[in-house]
Amino acid sequence: AQACPIDYAFPWGGMPMPFHVYTLCVGTSADARKSAGITVARDILDAALPDAIGEVPGSREKLIDSLRVKPRQAVLYSEFGAFLASSEQGYLNPLKTAFTEAWDGTPLGRALIKKADTEARIPRMSMLAGSTLDYLERHTEPADWTGGFMGRYITFYGDRQRDFPVPPGNLSMRGTLIEWLRNLASYSAFGVTRGQCLGFSQTARQLWDTWYKSLTQHARGTGVTAETAGSVSRAHAHAVRIALLLAWDY
Repeated sequence: AQACPIDYAFPWGGMPMPFHVYTLCVGTSADARKSAGITVARDILDAALPDAIGEVPGSREKLIDSLRVKPRQAVLYSEFGAFLASSEQGYLNPLKTAFTEAWDGTPLGRALIKKADTEARIPRMSMLAGSTLDYLERHTEPADWTGGFMGRYITFYGDRQRDFPVPPGNLSMRGTLIEWLRNLASYSAFGVTRGQCLGFSQTARQLWDTWYKSLTQHARGTGVTAETAGSVSRAHAHAVRIALLLAWDY
């Protein structure tokens, strides 16, 4: 997402779907290696596109100030549970609302609108976060799920499948990934001029219509709780964003 142009979008009716994503990795403490994975991502992104990493905001105002200067950025939370615990106590609740608005791609405050640079008018903030299941259960409220905050995250649950006394590492692959991100960030990589995503092909549109109707029926079905219905119904938006990122890579 950090390698995409600020105006990159999927033609989604009258309101183009932007490219940025919120991703939440959930697993058990220590064993799932969530923080280790996020640390690797931070290391590669910092080497490839150092300006793409934003500071973890401590308030809604700090987030607005940060997006005014750097509208396209990635915020990384190794321990997202700490943020959830703080927002549950109240003083970070406005920041939670700001994250929701930023995912929608809407301007945050008049300061962004007044700035002459057009990039500042369309914040494109992505997030990569990790949390234990215990923290997620303890420090989120029903309104976080039914109101759409948690539904905006592409959420993965993972268990460790391999054990290494010493992580093997792969310096050559690290270099390949860094160069790959740098190439994606350029408008002309590998001699191919990159452009905007053109949307659905006719075949894809037929498949999409069928899946969308099935997803909607499932979200409204008797087997889906109110807390999970928002996440299920927003799955189509996540799919479009993932497709958009794959199109830029293609």
